[in-house]
Amino acid sequence: MTKKHILTLLAILICTFSHAQSDNLKPFKQWDATAFCIFNVYHPHHFIRADNNWEILNALRNPQTLAELKANGINCTNSQLMFLNIGGLISKANGKWYTTMPIFDEQKTDTIRKMSRQIAESILKETETDFLLFLDVIRENGFERNAFSITFSYLLDGQAWKIIMPDKDELGTHPTWSGSNWVMFSPREQKVGTNSYGCLHLTWTDISRISMPTQTLLSDFAKEYEANQRVTDKQLAAQLSEWGLTDKDGNIIIPVIDEGATSKLNNISNRIIGKMNKEMDGSLLQFMQLSNVKNPKVAAVILYHEMIWDMIDLLQEKGIVTMPTNLKMASSEKTDLAKITFLTTNSEQN
Repeated sequence: MTKKHILTLLAILICTFSHAQSDNLKPFKQWDATAFCIFNVYHPHHFIRADNNWEILNALRNPQTLAELKANGINCTNSQLMFLNIGGLISKANGKWYTTMPIFDEQKTDTIRKMSRQIAESILKETETDFLLFLDVIRENGFERNAFSITFSYLLDGQAWKIIMPDKDELGTHPTWSGSNWVMFSPREQKVGTNSYGCLHLTWTDISRISMPTQTLLSDFAKEYEANQRVTDKQLAAQLSEWGLTDKDGNIIIPVIDEGATSKLNNISNRIIGKMNKEMDGSLLQFMQLSNVKNPKVAAVILYHEMIWDMIDLLQEKGIVTMPTNLKMASSEKTDLAKITFLTTNSEQN
């Protein structure tokens, strides 16, 4: 081997080592962490953020004993390992601890997201006409200002989940939480989610969370609607009217969607979901091999999350839906909340 080849190899090794080090040492808040879970007191992220647990979890992507962790310069105690084990984030086999939470490095994240984008493109090719009809029906029902929220939170992140995705308890149960938790190397430019309070559903982004009402107010609204189909508490109605969710008399002025109705909206929604489900089933095995996620239910949840974020991006790129301004930047206008909020009922259960 020539001197030139040796220097080239050394440069590659240094670059690889530096990348691995920066990968491992990158603060948790700079990663894209997602938890599809229900929790009691302690969310999985509470365990990760405590002390230097994130450093330990990164190190345990390669199984190690406590002694090996310390020899590799990782400050760690037996109690920390027990804490992370109770938190459902590490396990032990053959005398060594290992991280059970999927942590995808930069290369793996890029590969996964390329795959999810391709799946979303394939689905949209099959469903674009259906989505256009779905949006037409939304407008016919007078819900046009809520089109983005209904498309994402009712269809993609709501009805589809119930058919395609497993329950959180099927993904894993731990003392303080149930579900699945994973981490991608880099945050998405645009990450949309849904918070549900019983029958009340609210679409969010990290930016929009800055200007939200309290969870207590939203929960009280949902309970009042479920009990009376309006808000009878005058004080509560006065508060909700400031947010554009009811009028001052407690009458509902945001969309109410009947999940159990045989309606054009639900018929088209079910048609889209059927095509999405078929594409997901056909892609899952390849995703499991690519991501090295062994549990098919966990793999499906990760892939579906990534795919619906790509779907909503594509729908915007094609001009089929438009994101409300208050999901892009903090809004000082309280009534903008009504654009990203809706209620559901179910005539089949009544």
